[in-house]
Amino acid sequence: MYIQSNLMAPAVATASMVAAALADPLIPLMWRRSLIQVLSALCFGEQDDVTEACQETARGCKWSLYEEIGSGRMIDAAAYAFELLTAFPEEKEGSGSSRRGSG
Repeated sequence: MYIQSNLMAPAVATASMVAAALADPLIPLMWRRSLIQVLSALCFGEQDDVTEACQETARGCKWSLYEEIGSGRMIDAAAYAFELLTAFPEEKEGSGSSRRGSG
């Protein structure tokens, strides 16, 4: 699979469709990795305005990404989910405070 980093406006609609698909528990496991990989590629493109819009869309499915990491179903899907969550500075800060609060 190849997604060019020079994103165009349809990338935002694609990110929305991918985020919605990730929220569906009936999506086959083998497709989840590819969906997260596509979302990650869309969120790290070269056009700042399109990339920011895709990241905002991905923020809407952050709990699906956390669920993928915690489930242990597919290590590479979890790795893509983790990489994607690192794009959100507020998640980096929040994860540190939740670890401190739980210990």
